[in-house]
Amino acid sequence: MTQQRPDHFWLDLCRAFLHDPPDKALNIQSHEARALECQTAILGRPVEDARDGEGSHSGDVLASAVERLPLPDWEKTKDRTTIPKGKLQRVHPVTGAPIALSNAALTSDPDATVKILHGLARTWPEPRLRFLTLWRLLPDLIGDQRHLPADTRLRDHSIIDHLDVCAAYAGALWREAGKGTPHHETALLSLSIGPVQGQIAAARSTRDLWCGSWLISWLTFQGLLVLVERLGPQSIIFPALRGNPFMDAWLMQQGLGTAEDPRYAVPNPGRETLTASLPNTGLALVPKHEADDLAEAIRQRIQTTWTTMGEHVRAKLIEILGDDAWATGWDAQMRHVWDVRVAVLPSAGHKAKGYDTEARKRYTEFSGDPGSSIQATDRLVALLRTNGHLPSYGAAPGLWMIESELVAKALGMQKQIRAVPPPDGDTRPKCSLYGSWAAMGPRTDVAGGMPAFQDFWRTVAGID
Repeated sequence: MTQQRPDHFWLDLCRAFLHDPPDKALNIQSHEARALECQTAILGRPVEDARDGEGSHSGDVLASAVERLPLPDWEKTKDRTTIPKGKLQRVHPVTGAPIALSNAALTSDPDATVKILHGLARTWPEPRLRFLTLWRLLPDLIGDQRHLPADTRLRDHSIIDHLDVCAAYAGALWREAGKGTPHHETALLSLSIGPVQGQIAAARSTRDLWCGSWLISWLTFQGLLVLVERLGPQSIIFPALRGNPFMDAWLMQQGLGTAEDPRYAVPNPGRETLTASLPNTGLALVPKHEADDLAEAIRQRIQTTWTTMGEHVRAKLIEILGDDAWATGWDAQMRHVWDVRVAVLPSAGHKAKGYDTEARKRYTEFSGDPGSSIQATDRLVALLRTNGHLPSYGAAPGLWMIESELVAKALGMQKQIRAVPPPDGDTRPKCSLYGSWAAMGPRTDVAGGMPAFQDFWRTVAGID
């Protein structure tokens, strides 16, 4: 693995995360000035250009491209669409039920947000911790304003969604001054841990089901943690980590659980960490030139975590049973329990015009013609281009969908190939839960044989 990021990386992420103020939708005309105030507050120094941080401008453009349908360029059409006056409501993404926003969400108070950011900066002077608390706590500290739309013309994603994606791109595109190439590229990294069905099939009780689910969830988090430590939590596209119990517990381990002002401390998740709160998959945006190293680090972290857990169990059993003669083949079995797959898809070159065309070509060669929804947005792009109203980010409709689907297909193809452990010649009976594994216990091909094996398991069954 490469070295940890320097302090100015985390400060650049702070800038990217605040390239727009949370209340942008309430006053489009002055939002850039408010963004400067927000950045000045979190950095503790004056800022002249809200989009001048490393990766901030490119991150904003790319985030807009992947989040939205192409809309007429507001600078050319002089569009000043604002959110409707009066009550504003959200719509639940599953049930469709309306959810009213508080009146406070519709009141722009830049000073209140700036005070919050000053408080975060004073409480957490170390840049990495400052960004982590900014990412985790700002949506809670600004209340219902976190639900305001990122684009007043197309209100299908919030301002926090946009800030997350912009910061993710800024982190993936970041390069240290004077190093690397001017056009670092990004990649999508997809992670999967299995077998899930095998864990369900082996369960014989509710406790077994919980344990299997929790283990998969915990190991998935350990894999994602490689990316969080290196690039920041905003790099994880799926699953959402903000407010996740595992994530909050890790943030507390970083020392963020206590502060003089409790508003600026990460809440203690308590027993919620006993919940299997993550799926067995993940998707992240990473630097292309580091993607393979990150993929290998994820595999190693998951296996190391699992091996360490197993060592604690084995040590406890040796303490109870008095010897380790029963543990023949333990290490070999531990190496083959989990099937960890990581796929990397380099994104189409962002620096060149027509990068969306390159992505579509790759998709078509692999999967056939893009779907009807992408074709429909193509027609919208053609109309905007004809009228001269196509914005800089508008030529990439469906790009996010295309590349996400491609990396999912690449991961699926990996899963078609299974690594089968070689025969080990073990003569012990098979495990009654995992029928493909030999049960631990004394060897049955030596003196004592099966009676000694059965006596061993009677002893183990009596362990409380």
